[in-house]
Amino acid sequence: DLLWVRETWQTCTTPEDRDISQVVYAADHDGRPGFVEDEWSWRPSIFLPRWASRITLRVTAVEVRRLHDITTQDIAAEGVRVPVDRDGHALVRVSGANSPMGFLDPAKPRTVDDHMHAEWASLWCGINGRASWDANPWVWVLRFERAATATP
Repeated sequence: DLLWVRETWQTCTTPEDRDISQVVYAADHDGRPGFVEDEWSWRPSIFLPRWASRITLRVTAVEVRRLHDITTQDIAAEGVRVPVDRDGHALVRVSGANSPMGFLDPAKPRTVDDHMHAEWASLWCGINGRASWDANPWVWVLRFERAATATP
């Protein structure tokens, strides 16, 4: 199976020829000269048409597991990081809704894995709510690789 990635985007024209339009992606936009933003500005990724997608992923594996069974390696692959101070000590947000501190056991020494899981739990609750975390639902785990060519 192939998945196409949607990104925040807009159409732009070159100052030399305002009739020629091209797709520009927010991930690449750095305010470089040579492009003039049109009147529409950035469009949400949900509205990116298939023909404008530049990244296609090939699904290589599918599995189902409980949310709490995620591995530290999978958490890192999701982009979660533990903030650290200059000496490499973990920094933990201790207040606010769904603080990572609330997911750490105060009665035991904390490992890097503990901090990673606490950050993951905090992120999950911030998106899906604490009740979703507490329910420990079954989740789909998709593994994929970038496809060599974009196929519509």
